[in-house]
Amino acid sequence: MKKNMMIYPFGPQTTPIVRYIDMLETVVVQPVASKSWSFCEVDIENFDGGSSQIKSISYDFEDSFDKCDLIYVPYENNILTLKDYKTLIDRIVESEKHAIISHDLEKKLNYNLSNFENIDIYDFDDTEIEFKFEQIVPISIPVILVMGDGINCNKFEIQLTLRKFFQDKGYSVCQFGTKEYSRLFGFKSLPRFIFGSKSLKDKIIRLNYTIYREVMREKADIVIVGVPGGVLPISKEHPGDFGEFAYMITNAVKPDITIRSLYYNNYPSEFFKKDRLMCKYRLNSEVEYYNISNTKLVFPYDRYSELDYLTIKSNNIVNYVTSQNDKTDGYKCFNVLEENNLADAYNQILSQLIGNQVVI
Repeated sequence: MKKNMMIYPFGPQTTPIVRYIDMLETVVVQPVASKSWSFCEVDIENFDGGSSQIKSISYDFEDSFDKCDLIYVPYENNILTLKDYKTLIDRIVESEKHAIISHDLEKKLNYNLSNFENIDIYDFDDTEIEFKFEQIVPISIPVILVMGDGINCNKFEIQLTLRKFFQDKGYSVCQFGTKEYSRLFGFKSLPRFIFGSKSLKDKIIRLNYTIYREVMREKADIVIVGVPGGVLPISKEHPGDFGEFAYMITNAVKPDITIRSLYYNNYPSEFFKKDRLMCKYRLNSEVEYYNISNTKLVFPYDRYSELDYLTIKSNNIVNYVTSQNDKTDGYKCFNVLEENNLADAYNQILSQLIGNQVVI
């Protein structure tokens, strides 16, 4: 029997859970927003810019809290203050309800929340493996890699929709996701050690063997791997992770299909030519599919301030995608939150894998 899970506060970090709520395997979700309004119906389009979907969002914290079996508390830094979060944690501890707390939130609060019996920390997979070799093991099934410009560019939505597409076709999917809550959808998140202090060489070999071992254990037909962070620094003032994870993961596994997600912009054709060459020689990846995301990057007036992100609706992206696909430059564009766009791209990926005689 599925448990009733309350998400509070509902916001951008958990929008994929609500949009793809039918894919959840172990819980029934009730998202709760941080306003004292009554229960209402909202269009998820207003949160992520995608196609229209009417979802039930509650603004009644007390009622939802009383009815839920467990609570997921994500870190939404623009919705609740740290003081608000501390008050919420105190309420949860006192109630003895089972709660799952974001690892990022635990770090921000500087609490050791694992001391409380009713609280678990949602983190990336912490499985450690032991091995005595230093070789890269080939992955014998097709590998699809999902990478992008940085945060908030629909990478996780691509991972979820790819999973659903191939499962609906009858394929067994092994997957490593870029969200700590990937397990809600029945697959692993990336291992925690890739974010740690081990050497780059050690991380690459460990990740390769981790993916190989899971593919063998699940007897999968295809493996989908998400890449955290960005492919390159956004700017000198906002370097991010300098593309470390993209370099690491593309050395750990050789992708058969690479999808690159871009922040929304009116990119000239010359951009794609240069970007594909960069990915080919820097990341050993042939990018043939580009998602134009529903997020536009906004640079601050003060160049050292934080970046901002503007949500763009899919109906404003489709015409650009269509104009790019009218060209014959060796790549295909799509928008993951526009269903017709999506189906066309994913069917082409499947045909490409079958046509290349990749075992699938």
